[in-house]
Amino acid sequence: MATFSEDEYAEPTERQTEVMRLRAKFNDRIPVICTPMKNNLNGTCSKFLVPDNMMYGEFKYVLQKHLYCQINTSLNRSDHNTTLYLYVDNKVPKIATLMEDLYRKFSASDGILYMSYSNENALG
Repeated sequence: MATFSEDEYAEPTERQTEVMRLRAKFNDRIPVICTPMKNNLNGTCSKFLVPDNMMYGEFKYVLQKHLYCQINTSLNRSDHNTTLYLYVDNKVPKIATLMEDLYRKFSASDGILYMSYSNENALG
């Protein structure tokens, strides 16, 4: 899984052009941007190119590992008892849903699938 360019302030037409270029080069990948919800203070915006046949549950696991590594490298203490909630259009999809299906149903007009995440302490 590769990340695509980190231009946070690109105009919508620039993002759309970049997405079309990436989809032409990697036609089996889906552009995904994951942003933390407002209650999540440790999160950062992450961009991914995800295989279209990957399941939502697999991507959630990959994102959780990615966020855990980011937190540990910034010397913040991470709690293993924290559960990650990953939302698409303010809903939590079924674990076995293919990313391609989520992309077809929820992608934005710029061709990117936007997801948001939050964490919660599950064990007290």
